[in-house]
Amino acid sequence: MNTIMRWTTLLVFCCVLSSWAVAQPTNRSRGGGMQRFFNSGIMSLFRIPDVQAELDLSRDTAELIFALQADLFSEYRNARRDKSPSEELPSADDVAAQSGPVAERLLSTILDPNQYKRLQELWLQRRGLRAIAMDDLADALQLDESQRETTGKLVQQLSRNYGRGKISDEDAEIAKEITATLTPEQQKQWEKMLGRPFNF
Repeated sequence: MNTIMRWTTLLVFCCVLSSWAVAQPTNRSRGGGMQRFFNSGIMSLFRIPDVQAELDLSRDTAELIFALQADLFSEYRNARRDKSPSEELPSADDVAAQSGPVAERLLSTILDPNQYKRLQELWLQRRGLRAIAMDDLADALQLDESQRETTGKLVQQLSRNYGRGKISDEDAEIAKEITATLTPEQQKQWEKMLGRPFNF
């Protein structure tokens, strides 16, 4: 990607982020959700060198992704610093809550289709069965109301360390229960969505 295209793309990012910020809800509370986003959200995968290699990122693409991270964090930092009573600007909590969806939309533009598909697979592998409680994934697997309720309760029982290194016996049992709530067809679809196993 040449320099002109790179900066043109970055300019588009800034425009998208600016229009997104103005359109957000106006709850003025402050929170630390952005820290969770950068530590455990999809953007956190790019801090892992093996993930960068797995996605075969070019230097220019990596620069765009890190610029996106910087823009998102800058938007959050500005929202935290804003002391005005105006309700036309987004709060820090609003920015943090929308950073994930915004990042995914922009990443789907930055990455080529194969890279973005692999990123989604890696993200699901990183999240593990905890991801099944997410509405979009439950929709993709066509879980019925009973399955959603059961998996939602089970996911809440998983420890904070689930998905980080060795799985405890307790988490392994809960994971088995979650998997057992899926039909054989749903289990096959889940495995397909995970893609080729990756060792984080």
